[in-house]
Amino acid sequence: MESGNNQCRMFLSLSRLTGLSGMLMGLNFAFGNWNGLHERLFGAHIWMGTLGWFGMLITGFSYKMLPMFYLSHDYSIRLQKVVLVLWNAAVITGVVAFLTGIKGGLLWFALLLLTAALLFYVYHLEQIQEKRHKSNPGPGIRWSVYVSRAFAVYAVALLIYSAQGTELLLHPHVVLLSGWVYLGGWVSLTILGYASKIVPFLWWTHKYGKQAGRPGTPLMAGMLSERNVNWGMIAMVAGSLLLVSGILINLAEVMMVGGTILSLVSIVYIANIALVFRR
Repeated sequence: MESGNNQCRMFLSLSRLTGLSGMLMGLNFAFGNWNGLHERLFGAHIWMGTLGWFGMLITGFSYKMLPMFYLSHDYSIRLQKVVLVLWNAAVITGVVAFLTGIKGGLLWFALLLLTAALLFYVYHLEQIQEKRHKSNPGPGIRWSVYVSRAFAVYAVALLIYSAQGTELLLHPHVVLLSGWVYLGGWVSLTILGYASKIVPFLWWTHKYGKQAGRPGTPLMAGMLSERNVNWGMIAMVAGSLLLVSGILINLAEVMMVGGTILSLVSIVYIANIALVFRR
């Protein structure tokens, strides 16, 4: 419980700091008093918003949602505190790197902290799964775990690659690739995976919670086809991998095909979830 409260407080603090840095950039656009600082503020703002705000969002609700859908009990929460400390240390280190202009070494150290946080986070998800009392939480939840593992592998690979020269982290190609892996991959696919369970759960509770057990009341499991969810997640992962492959080989046609598949399938996937409200 204490770890969850700390996560919530850090999430709110990062939200305020991200908003503050954005407001300072807006003031600079209006008055132009800190032209030399604008690029640094922009870097710090993006770093806090992506790594900080989204990171706390995904890890925070995973600690609550994953045990609920796996029916996990009596697992240790010690690693939640470790992840919280390492992740926020990575955010702070990155912000300092951008604000001071000392990017190379500090950014690599921030990536090291983030990678360690991700590895502990993925291991903690395994601990939660080991204490489960439900073998099948739904394909969306399973895919969210797979995506977290894949992102941890990417972070390790990026850490090793950038050890050759810390300036590689700021190469436009690496920034573009990492942005898509993080936001278009881990963040987006995790949220879409959880949505396949959260939306039916909330709607069933609202519509049928007081009628549970009565004849004719639909089961929560019947609110959304798990087969459709699974194939939707597979198609979105395939589109994401194709898009990332296009970035890696620097081929616009592959990126376009992957992005088109990802966009179209995402629309169909969300529409399928929205049909729950017709029940």
